[in-house]
Amino acid sequence: MEQDYENKVYKLPDYVLNHINTEVLSTSGGEDLNRANWLLRNKAVKYGELKRLKHDLEKSKGVNPKQYELWGGDDMISFIERTLNQERDANERSKKIKREVNVDLSLGTKPFKTPQLTEDEEKEDEFHENALAIIVNDDRQILLLKRAEAPDMWQPNKWALVGGRVEKGESPLQAVQREIYEETKLVVEKFKEKFTIQRNQNSIEYIFIAKYEGDPYSIELNEEHTAYGWFSPEEIEFKDHVPNLKEYVSLAFKKYD
Repeated sequence: MEQDYENKVYKLPDYVLNHINTEVLSTSGGEDLNRANWLLRNKAVKYGELKRLKHDLEKSKGVNPKQYELWGGDDMISFIERTLNQERDANERSKKIKREVNVDLSLGTKPFKTPQLTEDEEKEDEFHENALAIIVNDDRQILLLKRAEAPDMWQPNKWALVGGRVEKGESPLQAVQREIYEETKLVVEKFKEKFTIQRNQNSIEYIFIAKYEGDPYSIELNEEHTAYGWFSPEEIEFKDHVPNLKEYVSLAFKKYD
């Protein structure tokens, strides 16, 4: 796991940076401010630095209280532990989903009977294709839409990715571009990566990953959705979302990175 995440960068929360800044401003001297100033300047740390920082914080606590607070104190410890635990959980989920699903555009492996991100597992009379977009902004946040509440709406009031059915005569690429425009009015022409997931013999999902560099607040929703938001993978953990969304995002980020 450490090899996979060694170069991954984690943005420090504002409350941690505010904690450090307050301690720096209240320090008249006599303390090593280099690390505190480095954290304030970079506002982010790599995976390896997170682990070293946790070790150093635990070592300084009770021995050098001022240094402990300069490096973020309890706020930093809480952030690091939560982040490392989430990465461990994501790694385990990724291993599990790779065992359960076909992630191959050649569709060379046999399908599986497990839930997916769309409603077609309930319709076994014909084969369905769906195209979904994982749209990532400059802050590595993912665009999610909140589904409306309607009698025939699958998973109403749940957060989901942009996307939908591949219509007759469409390619998956044409379908995902159409769905993005219909649901958000965004025009996305280039995709960083793509893969497929087939969880049962009657349907397949094409997952497209795109980097969006435009105005993140220029979204115009259609009648199928009531809200939108840009969320980090960690924030998605706490959203009421459609089945398996966290696993799909985890799998996508392994390709995105």
